[in-house]
Amino acid sequence: MFPPTAFDDGAVVATTTPARMNVRGGPGTQYPVVASAAVGARYEIIGLNPARDWYQVRVPNQAEPTWIFANLATFSGDLESVPQVAEADLPAAPEPATVVTTASAPAVSVAPVAAPAAAPNTSTGFGYGITTNMWQGDKQGVATLVKQLGFGWVKQQVRWEYAEPQPGAIQWQEMDSIVDGMNGNGINMMFSVVTSPPWSRPTLGGTGGPPEDFQLFANFLGGIAGRYCGRLQAIEVWNEQNLRREWEGFPLEPASYMDLLKRSYNAIKGACPAMLVISGATTPAGYSDVAFDDVDYLRGMYQNGLKQYSDGIGIHPSGFANPPSVLFQDWEVGNYSALSHVNHRSFYFLSTLRESRRVMEEFGDINKRLWPTEFGWGSTPSPFPGYEYEARIDEATQARWSVEAYNIMAGSGYVAVPMLWNLNYPRDTEMGAFAVAGRPAFDALRAMMGR
Repeated sequence: MFPPTAFDDGAVVATTTPARMNVRGGPGTQYPVVASAAVGARYEIIGLNPARDWYQVRVPNQAEPTWIFANLATFSGDLESVPQVAEADLPAAPEPATVVTTASAPAVSVAPVAAPAAAPNTSTGFGYGITTNMWQGDKQGVATLVKQLGFGWVKQQVRWEYAEPQPGAIQWQEMDSIVDGMNGNGINMMFSVVTSPPWSRPTLGGTGGPPEDFQLFANFLGGIAGRYCGRLQAIEVWNEQNLRREWEGFPLEPASYMDLLKRSYNAIKGACPAMLVISGATTPAGYSDVAFDDVDYLRGMYQNGLKQYSDGIGIHPSGFANPPSVLFQDWEVGNYSALSHVNHRSFYFLSTLRESRRVMEEFGDINKRLWPTEFGWGSTPSPFPGYEYEARIDEATQARWSVEAYNIMAGSGYVAVPMLWNLNYPRDTEMGAFAVAGRPAFDALRAMMGR
């Protein structure tokens, strides 16, 4: 970490937000890393690239100006006063490096992936869903709330690391209780399965990425599908794999994830052909040190076989603090403005929804539907770091936008079951700002459903 720096009056200063981020020799991830910045590092902004998504900054002990990604920093001062660096004055982009696979890279399953075990099921219509927090919680209480809403679907996250703490020692009790509770109340259910037990990552360590042998995860999903066939309706295979923190230890690229999905699809369909397999939802993002653009990532998934190995396409069309009906193009032409989170397509619910559908059409997957397995708007006067925009969304707005988003998706003709994020996470947590139980949004959603 660099020592504290004093700045002249009027300086525009960037403050980094990730725990660790790269400082590069130019405005893009193709440029070499020249330094590393810890959270809270502060640098004077002396230039902007033409797209205004990278800051040129002065870094101590660096002879030349360097660059940081704007979306991973906050700024203070008048950013409009910072000059734009002309395209011709930017550092020359380096030639792409030849990718070499090293012996130290983690090995995925070496067995080839078989052809699809079953043809995709594209007959799913529209339904209303919501993400719930039932793990070691009140299952009947959740079922009662869902029935009060009039919704027919719920999503529950299952962390593999908790369910199989030792190889083969699957702890079924909690999953049994959740499935029994929802099935007994006539509520359709999706499990979204994430994280890996440490024993499955002996070389890599941690739990934030897939196992070193992808087939281990596929086998676990096959076990779930076989045990709950006819009572669990869908499985989402991983989550937000276009973020580095969700794909630790492996290349942040679509081909890597598709190896996992193909194995999982075959394991699930082999155990329960009727089980719906939903691809892991990409999270809205541009390119950075920690993320792969979600629309490009989805396109890469299709280039690696997504059409044949999925029943539905998972996405997370977040809206940040922007209304669901507003598009990125509205901001581009000057018809919309907000205090933050406006200068990229990924900040807009409807733009992400439509661009994702366009990718499906590009690859001829028009009979399949999108599954927005998370969407929603947080509202709190005391946001967690990184979610400061939530303070600008009051509870009435959260309610109005949630209903509006459902109506947009219901009328689209290409959305299956959107899962609002979320019903009942504790209000004092990062997730709790999005929870609707006990808030105006809950009543608004009931009214939407005629309850």
